Amino acid sequence: MQIDLVDGWQNQVKAAKAYPTGGKDREFINQKLDTLTANGKLVFLDEPTPIVCPAFMVWKKVNRVDKGRIVVDLRPLNKITVPNVYPLANQDDIISSIQDKKIFTMLDTSGFFYQLPIISEHYNRMVIITDRGLK
Repeated sequence: MQIDLVDGWQNQVKAAKAYPTGGKDREFINQKLDTLTANGKLVFLDEPTPIVCPAFMVWKKVNRVDKGRIVVDLRPLNKITVPNVYPLANQDDIISSIQDKKIFTMLDTSGFFYQLPIISEHYNRMVIITDRGLK
């Protein structure tokens, strides 16, 4: 995936800070980042980066158990990215196309963010910041 930036984006970037997190959130984030780093999904940056996006935690109950998810606030990147313009399928057309079908497949997209292949020249545009530093 290529992340094209608008002309003059350098003048629109503001310094970003990590969002404050509590002990439980920080522990979960660190554990998840360690796992993703061990699996080769995340790497520490050792070079300057023009854009960083803060990450934070969202918790929800699943079968009476707290389940955490790291959320990356991509608004700083979205403000300076050239939008992709393509038509979305009409919802009525989609529903009518599956009307007589008997078998459906459900995809788990919770790991989708980690599955987007980004060209190496644009790695520095998808950097997250936490209390731990840049990833």
